[in-house]
Amino acid sequence: MSLDDVAGLDQVVAGYRAANADVVAVGILSGGVIVAHTDPDLIGRRWPSSDDAFSYRAQIAASGAVADIEAIVEVPRRVVYLKIARSVKDFAALLLASALIGYLVIGTLDSLRRRGDAPAEGDTGTGLVAPIFFFAVLVDNLGYAFLPQLVAEAARAEHLAGSALSLPFTVYYVAFALVLLPAAAAIARLGARPVILAGLVTVASGTLILALSAGFVPIAIARLLCGLGQGLVFIGVQSYALAMAGRVQAGAMIVFGFQGGMICGISLGSLLVGLIAPFGVFVLGTSIAIMIAVYGALALLSEPSEPRREAVPRKFRHDLAILLGDTGFVRAFLAVGIPAKAMLTGVVLFAVPLTLSAAGVDREDIGQIIMVYAAMVMLTSPSAKGADMAPAALNGMILRGLLLSVLGIALVAAAPALGASGLASPALAAAVAGTLGLAVLGLGHGLINAPVVGLVTATEAAQRIGTTRAASTYRLIERIGHAAGPAIAGQVLLLGDGGAGALVWLGLPLLVGALAVARGAAGAGQRRPLREDAA
Repeated sequence: MSLDDVAGLDQVVAGYRAANADVVAVGILSGGVIVAHTDPDLIGRRWPSSDDAFSYRAQIAASGAVADIEAIVEVPRRVVYLKIARSVKDFAALLLASALIGYLVIGTLDSLRRRGDAPAEGDTGTGLVAPIFFFAVLVDNLGYAFLPQLVAEAARAEHLAGSALSLPFTVYYVAFALVLLPAAAAIARLGARPVILAGLVTVASGTLILALSAGFVPIAIARLLCGLGQGLVFIGVQSYALAMAGRVQAGAMIVFGFQGGMICGISLGSLLVGLIAPFGVFVLGTSIAIMIAVYGALALLSEPSEPRREAVPRKFRHDLAILLGDTGFVRAFLAVGIPAKAMLTGVVLFAVPLTLSAAGVDREDIGQIIMVYAAMVMLTSPSAKGADMAPAALNGMILRGLLLSVLGIALVAAAPALGASGLASPALAAAVAGTLGLAVLGLGHGLINAPVVGLVTATEAAQRIGTTRAASTYRLIERIGHAAGPAIAGQVLLLGDGGAGALVWLGLPLLVGALAVARGAAGAGQRRPLREDAA
C-alpha cells in the first residue's frame, strides 16, 4: 500500500496545525519528497531548512518499505526557548518555596530537640510555634492566584451584580479583625494553646468548604470561617511567642511567617492548580491545616502563668480614646496604615489577579507575580525597621515608601496602554506591568510597615499608655484598610469595566497620605526616649 492510496492527508496536517498553536509547519514526506504540507506550494519539493525553527521527525514506514515515509513537525526556536524559560521560572519559584520551608523545618527540629531546656538556652517558644503560623499563612495563600477568578465565575453563574465580587474578600478581613479582641480575652483566661488549635480547626473547615462547593454563598461562608480561624491563629501565636520569648524574637517570627508563608502558599498553589485543579489545592490546604493542628496539640509547651489583668475590651477602649486624641497617631493610621493595607488586599490580592486573568495571563504566572510583591517586602523590611530613628527620619522613610507605592500602582495601571501600543501582546503587557508594579509596590510597603509603627510609638499618647499597647491598638485599627481594600478596588474595577487602567485612581489616597506625611515631617522634632510599659 502506498501513500497514493491514502486520501485526506492535507486535511490531517492542516487540522494538526490548527490544534497546536505553537506549530508553524506540518508535513509528510515519501522518499524525501513532500507529499502533504500545510503550505500546498511545497508539495513535490524537499523539506526546506530553517534557522528559526526546530524540526521534529518521526519515521512512519515499516522497515524494508520501498520508500521512507516521515512526518515532520516544525516549531519556532523562540517558542521552545520560552517554554524552557517558563520551566526554569517555575522551578526557581518551587526552589525558593522549598528553601523557606526547609529553613523553617530545620529550626523546628532543633527546637523540638531542645524543648526540655529552659527558654533562656534557646528560642524554644518561637521555634515551636513558628511552623504553625507559617503553614497557616501558607494555607490561606494557596488559592490567591485563582480565588478571585473562582469568585467571579460563581457570581456570573448566579447572575449577581459586579459589586458582589469583593464580598468574600471583605468578610474575610472583617471576620479577622472582629475576632481579635474576643480571642485576646479568651487567651487571658485559657491561654494561647487552645485558641491556636481552635483557629486551625476553623481554617481547615473553611478550606474544606472551598474544596467541596463552587457556589458564591458557600465561598463567602468559607472565607468568613477562614478569616475567623486566621485571626485566632494570629493572636494566639503572637501571645504565645511573647510569653515564651520576647518582642524582638516574636516580631521576627511573625514577619518571617507572614511573608514566607505568603510566598510559599502562592507559589505552590499557582503551580499545583494546573495539575490537581482548585479542588485538589483546597484539599491539600485542609490536610495541612489538620496536620499542623495535630502538631500544635502535641508540641506546644504550656505558657508561663501571668496575673489576671484588666479586661481586654475595656483596656482597648481606654487606649483608643487616648490615642485618637493624638494628631500624630491619627495621621499615622489615616494617611499611611489604612491606605497601605487597602492596597495589599484590594490591589495585590484582589484586583491584580482579576485583571491579569482577563488579559490572558496563566494562573501559575499570576501566582509568581504576586510572589514578587512578598519577596520585595521581605527584602526591604530588614533595612527599614526604624527602631532607633528620630520621627523626622521615620517620616522621610514612610514618604519614600508612599511615593514608591503610587508609582507601583501606576505601573500596574499602564498595562492596557502598553498592550494597545502594539509593543507587546495584552497578556505579555499585563504580565510585565504587573511584575514591575508589584515589585515597586512591595518595595514601598517594605519601607512603610515597620517605620509607621515606630512613628506611632513615638507619639505623646504612646508614652502615656506604653509603646506595646499603642502598637497593638494601631495594628488593630489598620485592619480597617484590610477590610475596605477589596470593596473599594471592586467598585473601581466595576466603574472601569474591569480594566487595569482604572486602578490608577487607587493611587490618590496614597498621594494624599504622602502630603500628610510630608507635612508631619516638616514639623517633626527629635524623638523622645521611649518608655516601655510593663503592662
